[in-house]
Amino acid sequence: MEKVLLTLFSSFISAIVHTYCWQKLSNNKFNLNYLISLLFSTAALFVSNLLFAQPLKLVVIFFLLVADNYFLLSKDIKQTIILVVISHVILALTETSFIIVASIIIGNEIDTLVYEPVPFILLNLYILIVSQLICKTRIIKKIYLLFYQNKYLQKKFEIFVYPLIIIFIMIIATIESHIQMPFTLILTINTIMAIVFISITITSSRIKEQYNKINSKYETSISSLKEYEVMIDKFRVDTHENKNEFLTIRSMIRDDGDKEKIIKYIDKLVDNKIKDIDKIMKQTAKIPKGGLRATIYSKLCLMDKLKIKYNLNISREIRTTDLINLNEDLVLKICKILGVFLDNAIEAVRCLKKKEISIEIYTIDNQLCIDITNNFKGSLDLDKINNIKYTTKGDGHGYGLTLVNNILNEEQDTLENEKSINRDTFTQTLKIKM
Repeated sequence: MEKVLLTLFSSFISAIVHTYCWQKLSNNKFNLNYLISLLFSTAALFVSNLLFAQPLKLVVIFFLLVADNYFLLSKDIKQTIILVVISHVILALTETSFIIVASIIIGNEIDTLVYEPVPFILLNLYILIVSQLICKTRIIKKIYLLFYQNKYLQKKFEIFVYPLIIIFIMIIATIESHIQMPFTLILTINTIMAIVFISITITSSRIKEQYNKINSKYETSISSLKEYEVMIDKFRVDTHENKNEFLTIRSMIRDDGDKEKIIKYIDKLVDNKIKDIDKIMKQTAKIPKGGLRATIYSKLCLMDKLKIKYNLNISREIRTTDLINLNEDLVLKICKILGVFLDNAIEAVRCLKKKEISIEIYTIDNQLCIDITNNFKGSLDLDKINNIKYTTKGDGHGYGLTLVNNILNEEQDTLENEKSINRDTFTQTLKIKM
């Protein structure tokens, strides 16, 4: 009974370390999903520690934790495996450091004393405290981002995942040689595990396909955006010239004292169509060049087409701000983020009676800030917005925010995103260090 209780205690401590490490590295708040994950991890570790011997126990625990993190938290197989590996390494390092220090102080007796209740409890408390301290260090966060943002791993990750799945299924298939269990139970476990990891593979491929699809939607080159801005400037000049030509025609017809209907028609054309286009041109002309102007202009034109009321506010100091000091790759990422935010805002209001979107661009503390605010109907959960595939639009959506989160993780030193809700309005703020 004592052994069972100590095993349960050890499993609970290890589960805390794993879930805390995952939560800290992912920059997520501790919520119900993490609580469920903690309970599942505790149960998985407890059963594995009781039933399996080394080295099979380590393999079984690893894959159970992968399933736990993937289905309950991450939904990203690459992120899941990296998080589980890092939490395992941290756990192993803290346990090893305790054994080394204790061996220096006590000597060889540590081999037997460590399994006594008091030393065993002290060991686990040491692991809990030290592991949490390690998880808070910048070096661990940098290691995580180094692997998670590695472009080679992103392209070739299947090479690492599929062999792991095959190895695990083979080990489970030979489990009867490690532990005495009924054949029917062994067969059931094999089947369940095979289904679990096949579903992980299928789901991961589906998520990757959807992610690539949404990424290609916003994929362009910075040179294309700059060319688009030149076209916008030329179009603004042409529009102004066309307006003058219409006014000349109007004046000529008026001199003849006839054709009142034509005059009214031209008045309407000048006052409405050209006036609206000219308004967008003048407003976006204040936006810094470099690709940002083209992105916002295209979305304003879409809002105008969908009869969405929009408000563009640009502070005076923005005129002296330019994006030329930023590298082109970063500017392109900024345009992608704003494209996603504006598309989401348009999608949120297009079916509402009250359709309002506000864009505000200003500088504060040497940062270029862009606020995108829209009204909405229903409920939004700020804690879940960072989760992969979070959406209020149903299945098949939410990958735009996944793209945004990946970019923000890659550019943590330069880009920052803040979110807020004020009654029925939702605001996304992108802060860019200049």
